[in-house]
Amino acid sequence: MAPLARRVVSAPSHHIPAAWFAATVLAGGAHAQTINEVEPNNARAKADIIEQAPATGLSIVGTTTGSSGTGSTSPDFFFVYPAPAPAAIYRHRLTLTSTTPGHIMNLRGRAQTMGFPATGDVVLQLASGSSPRIAQWYGFGRRGGVFVGVFGSSSTTAAYTIAHERTTIVPIDLGSFGQGPISITTIAQGHSTDTELFLFDANLQPIPDAGNDQPISPLVAQAALTRTLPAGTWYLAVSDANTAWQFGAPPDDADRTNFLTEFLDTFVCGSAATNRNLTFFISDAAGNTRQVNATKTEPFEVRWFSLQTIPAACSPADVTAVGGPPLGPDGLLTGDDFVTFINAFAAGCP
Repeated sequence: MAPLARRVVSAPSHHIPAAWFAATVLAGGAHAQTINEVEPNNARAKADIIEQAPATGLSIVGTTTGSSGTGSTSPDFFFVYPAPAPAAIYRHRLTLTSTTPGHIMNLRGRAQTMGFPATGDVVLQLASGSSPRIAQWYGFGRRGGVFVGVFGSSSTTAAYTIAHERTTIVPIDLGSFGQGPISITTIAQGHSTDTELFLFDANLQPIPDAGNDQPISPLVAQAALTRTLPAGTWYLAVSDANTAWQFGAPPDDADRTNFLTEFLDTFVCGSAATNRNLTFFISDAAGNTRQVNATKTEPFEVRWFSLQTIPAACSPADVTAVGGPPLGPDGLLTGDDFVTFINAFAAGCP
């Protein structure tokens, strides 16, 4: 039986104590659940904590007719913590509905200063649509979540309901590349989309310093990322700006001021734009290349890909051959054969 969602009052302003994460309700199953907001929850520091949000069936109900102060005219804040799940890429979507539409819903995060998280509460994503309003983020089955703000006006007199839905995303397999330097770029791919690139390891853990918004050279809106990857499986996230994870931008990123999420298991695209061309080009040191056509079709969408890196094939010019002269595939020993051999040796060939 899946544990019920649980509401905990009085969240701290920045992090959630581990003890709160462990204090789940173990009774009950994955049936429909309704959790009502409890005032005061008019700031992040007072957010209602919604633990163990199931894949479907959770409804958060509240009322607000304003954006400041206390009581019914104050905004409502929640921290939504999804229930743990097997490792995978998950899209978490919040849908706000009301018989008096006009609410504003957003996802919150942190600012960044020169690659380091900064203090202060910022809006990572402003929910799209009017009725319903839609907000979403991505997670990977581990502990994580987002702060959610809901704001009203004098016309939003009826209660609102926020429903949570979790959907598994299957990444597109890009095939195999040689281990070693892997270069990914959206530059000169037939579009001008302000793109961002992020790499994750085989366990869907974000890799520090493996993201890019804008390269230093050339200084353009597209993204370019080169990282040395040993043999293994890797995941690539591609979307338009601003897309956020917890790590600050690395030194080879020209834009080190974009907003950040607060948890490793939370990945957010803040752009509601649609029909964005995200085509990119990927290559390895051995000259294997591939252009990948990709389009962002929905607000806040991130396109996900997987790739494998394997030891490069050993050189056809066996310079240690015994019993005869070493030969390349053309029957001749040339400089190219030695270059191929050296590259393969550097890549870990026996």
